[in-house]
Amino acid sequence: MALISFNDKMDFASLATHSLNLGDEIQRLAADRFLPRIDHILDRERLHEARKLPEIFYLSNGWFAHHPERFPPPLNLKPFYVSFHLASACKLSAEAVAHLISSAPIGCRDQHTLALLRGYKVPSYFSGCLTWTLSRPSRVRNGEVLLVDVPAKLRNKMPPALVQNARRLTHWCGVGATDDYIQMPEMVLHRLRAGVQNALWRMGRFMRARRDISLETEAQVQHWRMEQAETLLALYASAGLVVTSRIHCYFPCLAMGTPVVLVQPNKVFAAERYGFQVPFLTSWTENDIDRIEWRPTPPDLTPARLFLESLCKEAVRIQGNPLQNTPIEHFYRISGWHGDGVSC
Repeated sequence: MALISFNDKMDFASLATHSLNLGDEIQRLAADRFLPRIDHILDRERLHEARKLPEIFYLSNGWFAHHPERFPPPLNLKPFYVSFHLASACKLSAEAVAHLISSAPIGCRDQHTLALLRGYKVPSYFSGCLTWTLSRPSRVRNGEVLLVDVPAKLRNKMPPALVQNARRLTHWCGVGATDDYIQMPEMVLHRLRAGVQNALWRMGRFMRARRDISLETEAQVQHWRMEQAETLLALYASAGLVVTSRIHCYFPCLAMGTPVVLVQPNKVFAAERYGFQVPFLTSWTENDIDRIEWRPTPPDLTPARLFLESLCKEAVRIQGNPLQNTPIEHFYRISGWHGDGVSC
């Protein structure tokens, strides 16, 4: 591998969001574990506000972008794009494309994003999702069945013995959910104080009242959201079976060796979000209920995990994109992962 000096003067940042989905915090936890420290917390949708900060390196993973007019980030921000998802509705400007090309190759979370970026002539590869690297905490499995954001029309078709004693959880953490998804995790209901609830309500609907929230309250809410994500991961690590419609529940369960079933509700989430063509992903629709194996054996994600871990550790070490100096084949070789045949 090429020898690259380490820039120890650059700060590190965690990439936060104000969405209503705790899956964003789960992705954030997966990225933060690679950082030696966190000097700043950057708002994924308001990176333009960080232009007066010092040079900052961060792992740029997750969903982009509710506000494409605010992208790309200012020049003092130095992202390593991995596990990057681009929404179909996001039209990239010429400036954004130039930024991505200068930061390339871009690690795409799914083949949908890979096709979009290659359509813009941006050098890209399929990296998969950083949640594949999550490790299982030392916990005893309790055999509990968890239903995570499984809507009623799907629950009603599931085996009654599974549903009867199952615990229902959700990744929704604020207002704006449909009736089927409004069920809150028990730990959220017990810990949701009035002030935090009010802050979440105002931050809901994509931060329309953000200007009214103090920095102190905002920091408290961010801390609260991360706590809830960690609690959910602990529950998944202990479960005997998880049934979910959430990609960022499904992948962490696979990574932690928890038996899990992914059921894709028709017309609820965009199909592009399930655009992972990997041998260890099995996605069912509500029309497949009768064919589902409800006690699946978790597959081995070790090669994919090793690929992402080696890539991210090197990116943090050099505070840049290692694939600009080292061929991706090196990381394929040391991990045994081949990107499902999709290279740069």
